[in-house]
Amino acid sequence: MSKEQKTTETQNETTEQQAQAIFKPLGQFVRDFSFETVKAPFEEGNAHQHMNLNVGLNIQPKAENQHEVALKLKGDAKTEAGETAYIVELEYVGLFHVENVPQEHLAPLLAVEAPSLLFPFARHIVSGMISDAGFKAGSIDPVNFGALFMQEMKRQEAEQKQP
Repeated sequence: MSKEQKTTETQNETTEQQAQAIFKPLGQFVRDFSFETVKAPFEEGNAHQHMNLNVGLNIQPKAENQHEVALKLKGDAKTEAGETAYIVELEYVGLFHVENVPQEHLAPLLAVEAPSLLFPFARHIVSGMISDAGFKAGSIDPVNFGALFMQEMKRQEAEQKQP
């Protein structure tokens, strides 16, 4: 192999490495957290609660190749009598470095993969607080962010079709 061929191969490898997609979490943190006990855990009729959890997402560009993904969890638990036992709200944020990702893949990456990485940590924080407040911390089911993303895309598509 000639010296010219080696140089060309090295340049091609370097170009391929430079164009490789990068998706890397830079950090994560709790931006806002609130827990309100409405009905004490030891009060009569408060032995079994059912928690309803809503999930929201806010994605913002922060700097070149950096995006902030804020996962918002808001839940409340009702007693068997239908009274609110507690209310919990958490905004858990991740900062992600994204480079060399085609524009058409950026939204799914940030709306599906990023919150999928954040959710286990957010779930742990919420479950821990429920338990620390004296309530029985039931399991918080995983969230299918891919299905949520597809649902949002269909909703936006339907909005665009309306006059």
